[in-house]
Amino acid sequence: MASVTSKYEQRDNSRRPVLHAGVCAYDKGAVKFGCSIRNISEKGAYITFAVGHELPNEVWLIDIPAKCAYRATVKWKRGTGFGLSVWECHQISEIRKPELSFLRRIWLDRTKR
Repeated sequence: MASVTSKYEQRDNSRRPVLHAGVCAYDKGAVKFGCSIRNISEKGAYITFAVGHELPNEVWLIDIPAKCAYRATVKWKRGTGFGLSVWECHQISEIRKPELSFLRRIWLDRTKR
């Protein structure tokens, strides 16, 4: 698969283009809203969502079709797009910690639609 890179990017690995449904969540899932995941790698992602939403510095990104939840830090913002640096990843099916159970609930809620 082709990678997405440009002479302006500073990352050390290439992201692969995708168009996945996602959910951004923070405050232990109290705040959540849909987003589009445009590209992703082991260490980062580029997401977009509707005008009017903002993100705190640290968020959870749930990739619905990949069944993964990523703990991430916002690195940059351009319009409705955000670049995230990923530093923790969990397969939804393997989440056992009670404090992360909200990630599974959000994923299940979105897959029932």
